[in-house]
Amino acid sequence: VYLAYDTAEDRTVEIKEFMPDTLCKRADDGENVLVRDGGLPLYKSYLSEFADLHKTIISDMAASCLKREFNIFSANNTGYVVSEHLNGMTLEDYIAQNGGKMQWSDISDWVRKILATLDDLHEKGIVHRGISPSTLFVTKEGRLVMTSIAISAARTSDSQINCEMFPGYSASEQYDLSERQGSWTDIYALSAVMYNALTGITPPDAGSRKDNDTLVPPAEAESTIPANVAEAITDGMRVNGSERTHNIGTLVQQLFDKAYDDSDTKIADPDNDGPISPIVSVKLEPEYPQREKKRSSVPTKADIKKKKQHQKKMSNIGTVIGIVIFFSLVAIPLLAEVQNGITVLSEKS
Repeated sequence: VYLAYDTAEDRTVEIKEFMPDTLCKRADDGENVLVRDGGLPLYKSYLSEFADLHKTIISDMAASCLKREFNIFSANNTGYVVSEHLNGMTLEDYIAQNGGKMQWSDISDWVRKILATLDDLHEKGIVHRGISPSTLFVTKEGRLVMTSIAISAARTSDSQINCEMFPGYSASEQYDLSERQGSWTDIYALSAVMYNALTGITPPDAGSRKDNDTLVPPAEAESTIPANVAEAITDGMRVNGSERTHNIGTLVQQLFDKAYDDSDTKIADPDNDGPISPIVSVKLEPEYPQREKKRSSVPTKADIKKKKQHQKKMSNIGTVIGIVIFFSLVAIPLLAEVQNGITVLSEKS
């Protein structure tokens, strides 16, 4: 990530570069990115996901509490995203400066905004996967900002690139490639953030909870947490993803203990967890692999060339067959007559 200055808009910005160092390296010129041997297919795939993700944020997420992004461009054989530069502190530091824990009334408005943003993301098929007190940012103006959104491989273990996990906040399925991820993955992280903010306790790592769950229930850890909020956090932090709260609408109902109001946020269809990959497409250099398309009924130039080659080949075969037939029908009888003539001459002699 580079700190830069936008002379056209007169503002300080940040520029994030796509640079998975397990798949590529910096060229000798200090600028271009060179893909390592054997890494090109995966590099292209992840770069495509990177572009799709940030194109969606730029075009559709301006009103959310996500960190604002202004532009995406390609250069040096990779992709870049231009975003706002924040002034303030992480939620982790903010909580520490406010006595180590907070009341539900202190964070409820922030939680509403996060829920609305996550609901929008999930409707577009995007999962944040990186919500934690260190990635939520409180600006000097008091605005809560969600930062550090990334492609799925950057937040999943054993994905062939260096992943960034947040112990205590990353869900168990992020540690296992065989498990599905979705809206419930972000619900775990947000529930863990609320647990930490309201109790002052960092939750145990989700991976360790599978074998020995040492999580103190929120109601026991802090008696001032409203009962419905404590129950919502408990349901949102269940280790097994299939047992966890699966959609934002349900979490809203539990947290705010009222009938769901569409003006607060948009509920996702409970029967549709949505795709994990972004649903839009944008190209960056290098050119991305294209999805397989159905063969068109109109022949391509390659098809025509192949057909002509086939016809020429068949024509040559036909010529050979014609010669064989000619010898069979004409030459062989003629040779027979010549042979008979030689025989007659021999007899006369």
